[in-house]
Amino acid sequence: IEKLAALYWFTIEFGICKENGEEKAYGSGLLSSYGELQECLTEKTKKKQFIPEDADMQEYDMANQQEIYFVAENFGDAIKKMMEWTLRAIKKPFTLHYDKTTETVEIDRIEEPGDSTGNLRKLQDKIKELEGELQEKDNEVTILKTKSLNKDREVD
Repeated sequence: IEKLAALYWFTIEFGICKENGEEKAYGSGLLSSYGELQECLTEKTKKKQFIPEDADMQEYDMANQQEIYFVAENFGDAIKKMMEWTLRAIKKPFTLHYDKTTETVEIDRIEEPGDSTGNLRKLQDKIKELEGELQEKDNEVTILKTKSLNKDREVD
């Protein structure tokens, strides 16, 4: 939660993004503070390239002007980096899948320690897999029997 809060702080509140090579403030905290807005875009302030793993560890002061700002190359790059960070950093015991036809969200639980439903789902999936393989083998045996019967009839 703390890392997510820091990322929120350095993007939504105090984010800077390049547009045509020029730094532009987009964070609401910057846009609502004329003095900080003017200062953050100068060379006097400390800035780093926006890398979520750096920004999520950075301490911040909610009561004073920021000592450091993170600059994204562009919004697309910032979004991509945040999505990648989310996949690496936020571990959740489930995945979500949106079904367009039914317009519903399905939750797929992933096994957690002590979670028997995850084990049960894996077992059910394995059983379905084995049933399919058995059906294929049964079909192959039927084909072999048919070929064998046809050969026996040709010999007679």
